[in-house]
Amino acid sequence: MSIDEAFKFGLSMKEHMMNKNSYVQYKSRIGLFEKWLREEKLFDKPITSITKKTVNQYLNTIVKKNQCQKPK
Repeated sequence: MSIDEAFKFGLSMKEHMMNKNSYVQYKSRIGLFEKWLREEKLFDKPITSITKKTVNQYLNTIVKKNQCQKPK
């Protein structure tokens, strides 16, 4: 299963389990992760290629962005 197929499947499942506002936020966060995967040339791989290391790399980029945006 591709990452795209897995994300679409997961979003379709969550849509019926979450309230509307939560779903909108969830979908947005998945979109940001998808954008990062595309930038890293990882999006066209199977979903099984996303490892704990991949997720940690993504989360580290989020932390770094947030640190850079803090007012000094």
